[in-house]
Amino acid sequence: MPEPLHRQPGLVRRFSRNRRGVIIIMFALMLPIVVGFIGIGVELVYWFSTSRDLQAAADAAALAGSYELAENRPTQVGTVATREATGNGWDSNDGTIPIRSYNYNNNYPASGNYTTSQDAVEIELTQNVNLMFAGYFMTSAVTINARAVGLSVAGSSSACLLALGSANAARALWVSGEAAVKMSGCVAASNSTDSAGVTTTSGLTVDCVYSAGGVSGKPTTTDCVVALENQSAITDPYEAAVKKPPDSNFDSCGSDESKDSQSGLVRRPKKKKGKESDKSNGEGNSYTASTDDTIDPGVYCGISFLSDDNTLTLTAGTYYIDRGDFTSTGGTIDATAGVTIVFGDSTGAGNCGGISFTGNSNVYIIAQPSGNFSGLAFYRSSDCDAKEEFKIAGSNDSAIIGAVYNPSGAIKITGNGDVASTCLQLIADTIKVTGNSNINNSCDSVGTQTISTSSKGSLVE
Repeated sequence: MPEPLHRQPGLVRRFSRNRRGVIIIMFALMLPIVVGFIGIGVELVYWFSTSRDLQAAADAAALAGSYELAENRPTQVGTVATREATGNGWDSNDGTIPIRSYNYNNNYPASGNYTTSQDAVEIELTQNVNLMFAGYFMTSAVTINARAVGLSVAGSSSACLLALGSANAARALWVSGEAAVKMSGCVAASNSTDSAGVTTTSGLTVDCVYSAGGVSGKPTTTDCVVALENQSAITDPYEAAVKKPPDSNFDSCGSDESKDSQSGLVRRPKKKKGKESDKSNGEGNSYTASTDDTIDPGVYCGISFLSDDNTLTLTAGTYYIDRGDFTSTGGTIDATAGVTIVFGDSTGAGNCGGISFTGNSNVYIIAQPSGNFSGLAFYRSSDCDAKEEFKIAGSNDSAIIGAVYNPSGAIKITGNGDVASTCLQLIADTIKVTGNSNINNSCDSVGTQTISTSSKGSLVE
């Protein structure tokens, strides 16, 4: 018969010191806690996913409501917004949608930047989420909230300034220095997705600002409360509407006679006056004048006007410039008869020229109102390289009616002069303005293309 344990002190001591199986015991004790933390983590992820989906539903509802306002259907805002919210996953069993819109129910947005805007639609959604593991620590369901604001921008449906921003770089549209740019009846836009795709450090006053990226600075907007960011890119209408001239249209600049492909007439460039004519790329004479003169449409290697107080008059038609520039350092250029200046390269290499108006140049041009180049004062196709720019600088006072188009290059307006117009469009890869401009959008009879904004409703908050 075995001895009682109290008579076996060594056995008792060995048993009390034995730690085999402790890990299993500790794991069994900790397992509910570990599983609980994993469950709460999974539940938190679910809450986050639900919140994201609810925000998407609120965004869709606010955007749809703003479209209804833009289309002058304010009574449909509630119906359409509710439909879009439900279609994007919001559960209508969680209640009705609080919709605040002055034009819909005489309520302004309760918070944010649009509390006084009659064109805003504010949507608030809530969704109850039942508890799973968190029910061990919480006694009631979690309520998730989402808010969005859409803005009707039907009054600002076309752009006067469009920076195409192909490289998505900062300052694709840049208004800086002491510039005072005032635009009426149109918007300023940039397709660059950079956070500073539109940059302004001074006086840009415009109906609204659209940026596919962000806006740095605070432009003055008269039709929208703040500049609109993260918008859809705006389509360049001239890329599709204008038939690019073939290289052969530029291949006679060095000859005594050249053919105007628009009219079919053979033109002989007028005799050059004033300074000795310059060479243009070794391909013949550029037109250079320093006294009063008149020239006709045709093909030129370049056009230069070097004068202080004389006038160069361009008769109506299309002027093709082969690998050369159109420059002026003073005097007056009168192209108000209906003129388009087209830059190209007869070799097909894309080495197209540009414009440079400096000094005290006064440039007055009205674009052709019809034909392939309808509405275009200056045209440089997207096939041209990016190195040449259109530059209006100095103390000039100019009036350009029509479009200035350089989609692969830059447009720069600098200096102390003024560029004014009842209808002016600037379309380029990048646009920089440090001079003064007064631009209006009265283009009905000019023949320009409408640079339409991508939508009449925008999501702003």
